Amino acid sequence: MLPNGTLNEEKTYLERDDSEERFVRRLQSLEAWYQAESERHLDDLSKILQAEVQAEIAEIRKQYEQRVPGSIVPAPVSGQNPHAPQGLVDEITRSEADVARYTEELERLVADDSVELSRILQVRSKELEMKAYIRGLRFYTQGSGKEAD
Repeated sequence: MLPNGTLNEEKTYLERDDSEERFVRRLQSLEAWYQAESERHLDDLSKILQAEVQAEIAEIRKQYEQRVPGSIVPAPVSGQNPHAPQGLVDEITRSEADVARYTEELERLVADDSVELSRILQVRSKELEMKAYIRGLRFYTQGSGKEAD
């Protein structure tokens, strides 16, 4: 041992340097593990959400396919109240054209996998709202207690 203790100081310095390197390696190892775990969890969540969205889309398609046949049946002009204002008959015609447009848009959106489910539901809601509006107008133009569907 040297009288000034430089050997001891050097040994202590090297041990400290070695322990810092081990700490840094362990920290980097932990960071890599945490990043891998986070990515794995995100992938799992992504798959779960995608499966849920696909199930919702399948349900909407099923409901749509059940309702499409005969869902847009124009009211027969001869069955309407002869005293119904022409403006009301024109409104029914315009509304039926809107429903047809919503139906076409819905078919296009359902076929496109990149479209958000909220957009599909929004268009479907508008379509159903217009159909209900038309039923109300037809009911009014019939002048009876039965809807014209």
